[in-house]
Amino acid sequence: MASQPQILLLGLKEPAATQCENALRKNQLPFGKISQRELSRSGWQGYPLVLCDAEVLLRLENAVKEKLYQYCPILMVFTSAPHLDIKSWLSRYPGPADLFFGTSYEWWIEQKVSFWWKHHKIWSARSTRDPLHFTRGEPMEGLLVEGDFAARLSHEIRTPLSAIKGALATLESGCIGTINSEQSEFIAMIDRNTQRLQKLVTEFLDMARLRAQKWTLRRAEAQIEHAAIEAVHSFTPAANIKNISLTLKCEENLPSLYIDSERILQVFQNLISNAIKYTTAAGTIVVEIEYPAKNQNDHICIWVRDTGIGIPQEHFTRIFQEFSQIDSIETRQSEGTGLGLAICKEIVEAHGGSIGVQSRVGEGSSFYFILPVHAGLEEKNGSFV
Repeated sequence: MASQPQILLLGLKEPAATQCENALRKNQLPFGKISQRELSRSGWQGYPLVLCDAEVLLRLENAVKEKLYQYCPILMVFTSAPHLDIKSWLSRYPGPADLFFGTSYEWWIEQKVSFWWKHHKIWSARSTRDPLHFTRGEPMEGLLVEGDFAARLSHEIRTPLSAIKGALATLESGCIGTINSEQSEFIAMIDRNTQRLQKLVTEFLDMARLRAQKWTLRRAEAQIEHAAIEAVHSFTPAANIKNISLTLKCEENLPSLYIDSERILQVFQNLISNAIKYTTAAGTIVVEIEYPAKNQNDHICIWVRDTGIGIPQEHFTRIFQEFSQIDSIETRQSEGTGLGLAICKEIVEAHGGSIGVQSRVGEGSSFYFILPVHAGLEEKNGSFV
């Protein structure tokens, strides 16, 4: 058993062996090698991350495999060609695993090994029990902290998505042949799901950057009603499709705020989008800007009220957490990532404000966010403390 946690290299063949060692040395990550005989005696403890050859993994003795399943290290498996047996084996493995095939791995090794090793250290520091034990289904604290990795991963996903959308546009145009009604329905389905995946990638990247604090507010003096007008205008066609009345109530002579207008517009868009999603046909949505906010004279309050399905009170806090959605028939029918409200919370709180909800099941919901009127203006004028 290793005295200090390190990365285990197990039975790697060339070129993976050399590329893995070079990547680990370059990133100054600790690694070790042991034989299968030694592994059968010592077990997997001390090796939270294992880089191994596919054939070696498949040939492990049953007793060693049982210990592997109990300990569940993160596996990075290498093979020179796609391997059906190893894919089937990994699909049953209860821990995190990646499969690599081909002859050039260095870039991915650097990115993935660094990511998993940092994640292991973050998780270990926060865990209250065995710091080296990790199993599928446990919360992967720190996963969204890796903003750089998230950015690279998002780029890698967006590139093929753009190609898919381009191909769909070509099909729809009829340039390569006439499309019948049944084919058109399938194309529309692919397009909807492509847009949904694009939204998920964008929101995941936003959340990763927010949590990693790798973003800055581009504040400037602005009128918040301008963002409200733009958001309402952009969502009016979607509301009209469901015969929903979407209106804006706004007082005159509202004070200027020192805000990041693009980020505040994003908050409006998320709240209005959710309201349309969970409001039935012929319902109403009202966006209202209230100044001064109740019991807070130096704050402005923005409401998004709907006559939708409503939210049980016990879910009020949870809905602002990442990947959190209420489990009901209505919500399962509505596509969503579970990141929108968490992003809203991060943006509003970064402005020194707060966000919340009032709701009754069957009657509708009223989401609100409150922003300080003078926060940031003092900083701009050089007197911010």
